[in-house]
Amino acid sequence: MLDQYKPDGSLCVQGLPEDTLCELRWNQPTIDLTKGFVRTCCRVPHYRVTAKDVGDFGTDSILNNQYLLDRRLEMFKGTRHPDCSPCWKAESSGQPSPRIGAQNVLKSLKGADPLRLDAGARALKASAIPFLEVQLGNLCDLKCVYCWRGNSSRWMQEDLQYGGMNQADYDWENAQAPAGFTDTYWAWFTTVAGGLKTVSFVGGEPTMHADFPELLLKTHRLLELHGNVRCRLRIVTNLNCKPKLFERLLEVLELLGRGGRICLIDLSMESVGKRAEFIRFGLEWARFEENLLTLLERRIQHSQVSVSATINTLCVTSFAALIDFLAPLRRRFAISIPFIENSVIYPLWLAPEILTPDFKNHLAATAERLVHHESDYSYFRARPKWGQNWAEYSNYVRSMGEAINHDADTSDKRIQWARCLFARGIRRLEERRGLNFLHEFPEFQQFFQICEVQRLRNE
Repeated sequence: MLDQYKPDGSLCVQGLPEDTLCELRWNQPTIDLTKGFVRTCCRVPHYRVTAKDVGDFGTDSILNNQYLLDRRLEMFKGTRHPDCSPCWKAESSGQPSPRIGAQNVLKSLKGADPLRLDAGARALKASAIPFLEVQLGNLCDLKCVYCWRGNSSRWMQEDLQYGGMNQADYDWENAQAPAGFTDTYWAWFTTVAGGLKTVSFVGGEPTMHADFPELLLKTHRLLELHGNVRCRLRIVTNLNCKPKLFERLLEVLELLGRGGRICLIDLSMESVGKRAEFIRFGLEWARFEENLLTLLERRIQHSQVSVSATINTLCVTSFAALIDFLAPLRRRFAISIPFIENSVIYPLWLAPEILTPDFKNHLAATAERLVHHESDYSYFRARPKWGQNWAEYSNYVRSMGEAINHDADTSDKRIQWARCLFARGIRRLEERRGLNFLHEFPEFQQFFQICEVQRLRNE
């Protein structure tokens, strides 16, 4: 198969539409209410909706703007646009990728030839949205190592302080949504409210916004107005929330639960204690523990607590400790606490695949721990409302371990470079944040030396 580059830099693959189509381009949007950004899938760049877009296209400016129509048409033509490069990279290295539904998109054509579609084809437009992600800017109290300024205001401040961006870029990134965008969003929301299955709220950190509980209530009421009582409201949170805001959020969740609305509280965590604080810089582990206990003790009706662990190089050796931390809580409150599949692909130096094979044992042990705890408690056999039970999730963890195949002396240039970046990245974290990596992660001593050798070879 020959690769060719178009003038705009996109990679055109000479193959079938099945090679490039992904239904997430149609039915899984992320809409940033604070900044007016729109993107499809969590791994593609955002598109900034302009005041002209709002004026010219109205509600179509949200999910059927010209940029997204162009990207969808390219998929039908077999074009790999750079937006989707994280998936291409994951698939080429044998890792799981979120790219799905090529056959579903083709079926929607009802026999029409995808290669003959033109820019005005109805198939390019998105209308039925089962999953909506609402982003509330990048306001966040943490600087997770694998995160970036687009999802963390503290990361952005650090980038500005150390020259990772200039003031003009900082001001551009912090520009607010154009006039009329919020009203246009709510008008658009009413057109899809009846068919939504999940509305997910992310940041940044959504619980840092004082008006977030009221946003939840407004979403709930509009769903009710359109007869949708089954749509789930999901909150992705680091649970580092301060007491006053946290209490108001709990009050709203209890109100929604009494009204029958299913609420999913998805915790971002993949380690424990000081290691969690290293990976998620700014986290107070004691506060996380206290908030989690408070949340579980409230026993909110129709709610589910789950964990979205972002598997990365640094958590591999302590992921099992998180399982051991959660297991007693499952027993105490008789809840399942399912997991959501997630891992780092970019930046590559934080992707587990760059580790040496001896680290496989840690993920294998984590998988065994998951299976052990799941088999112990038969009352968790009911399917979770969201995510996977621990036995199912163990297969994902095991697959992440199986992708670690590069020896210390690997000839793979990509892995060599990623290990060089690991040494640079860790040194940068230590310098900027006053951390001591090997003090907190002594088992990485040998691997870090391997990475330092690669760094010295490239400097």
